[in-house]
Amino acid sequence: MASNKKPLTDEERIQKLSREEKNRAAFASVKDALSLIDLTSTKSYSYTTYSKENLRTYLKNPSSESNQKSLRKLSNYLYTVSYVYRRYINFKAEQIQCKAWNVYPNISVTEPPDKETVLSNYERVCNVVKTMNMKSQIFKCMLQAWKTDVCYGYCYGDPEKNGEFFIHLLDPDYCKISSQQYYDGVFAFAFDFSFFTGTNEYYLDVYDPIFKKYYEAYQKDSSLRWQELPVENTFCIKINVDNTDYPVPPLSGMFESIIDLVDLQAIQSTKDELSIYKMIWAKIDTISGTKEVDDFEIDLDLANEFYKKVQSALPDEVTFVMSPMNLNSLSFQETDASDTNTVADAYENLTDSNGSIVMNSGKITNSTAFKMALLFDSLDAMAPVEQINSWINFYILNHVGETGMTVEYSDVSPYFVDDKIDKLLKVAQYGVPVKLDLASLAGSNPVKANGMAYLEDALGLGTTTWINPLVSSNTQGSVDGDEGRPVSDDSEISADGVATRDKGDK
Repeated sequence: MASNKKPLTDEERIQKLSREEKNRAAFASVKDALSLIDLTSTKSYSYTTYSKENLRTYLKNPSSESNQKSLRKLSNYLYTVSYVYRRYINFKAEQIQCKAWNVYPNISVTEPPDKETVLSNYERVCNVVKTMNMKSQIFKCMLQAWKTDVCYGYCYGDPEKNGEFFIHLLDPDYCKISSQQYYDGVFAFAFDFSFFTGTNEYYLDVYDPIFKKYYEAYQKDSSLRWQELPVENTFCIKINVDNTDYPVPPLSGMFESIIDLVDLQAIQSTKDELSIYKMIWAKIDTISGTKEVDDFEIDLDLANEFYKKVQSALPDEVTFVMSPMNLNSLSFQETDASDTNTVADAYENLTDSNGSIVMNSGKITNSTAFKMALLFDSLDAMAPVEQINSWINFYILNHVGETGMTVEYSDVSPYFVDDKIDKLLKVAQYGVPVKLDLASLAGSNPVKANGMAYLEDALGLGTTTWINPLVSSNTQGSVDGDEGRPVSDDSEISADGVATRDKGDK
């Protein structure tokens, strides 16, 4: 399959792949979830939009490739139509932001390193990580991981040479984990090269040339349909690391409850619509004593003319009919207080049964309760940081070389950055070297921190050695304007005390 086309530059390739990602996401968001959605039904005639029987079948045998695809499609669909599910997924995906990171050398305590070499490698790695700018890439990756269990990506650009880096998300229907590498268990995955057969052949000139090379091998040998992509250029994160054999959407246990909630909302919406309708009918009497069938006192043609006039004067919510029965009106039962709370109760049960009090904030009585609940919910959301750290160091090893440096993205939830800073400030009082960690959490990556330190020194605003001890209320006396004893942490006071503090803060 020879091609005379001029190869794309990294910039052109990244631009095209970025557009392909957006187009695929937009197409997936409007696709029906296979047979799970009854496209012929409407809210007026049927309240069951999904087939829960099919869902249960998929969950009974999730190792089947077809069932895996069905679960992924359902997860993507629910993310589009269910506010509750979207909120859960976004909460998890937004935890890891890759804004705070640090680089440190692996120093031997028995053999002093060459300072110039260490500083040179340190600067080199810091610049590479800064250029990669993972904070602009990570959300889409974590979003796919939390929706489908695994994020499969291929890396483009050379952050050290041309200052470009981009993770292109691959369609999970054509990927599967194939092995784990020796380097801290970095995942490698295989790609289904039948993807390029047909209309997708166009992408052979857009994807990395390795895809074209492997596809041509597949055309010659059909047994090469699945081939493992070069692990040094891939990005793979799995949420359910206890099972690497096949993916299952991490929140699939919620699917049936969410479907029930969607159905209940549809029923409630229909009931709300019916509550404003009224039906009026007029009785047309028959002539007393007549033996004729349908011998009415009023000529039906005349009655029909009056009917038209009355009907034209009524609002859309009122229906007028004629009948040989007495004049009366019929109103549909209005929604009472218990009906109004039906959906809210269902939502509360959903969040309670899935262990997220944060999503049901009405049950949180004070800031300490909220903080503890948030901490619990953040634990599994931050767990993939360990995989990301393994991957970034493996990537640098293969693309920059052995530098003797370790890169770490922060494993602190954005909701607990202030708490982490407070803890670091306390240990810093005892000489623990945490200044760069503090700067990172405060929004200054190593490159920025070093640059600002140099600039402040050059401008006469401070020192670059940072040897002055950190000052706190525990190490200085009272001065004018001092507010006195440090404020106790929320965990050190009672729930009533926290509630009193919360009121005082308002």
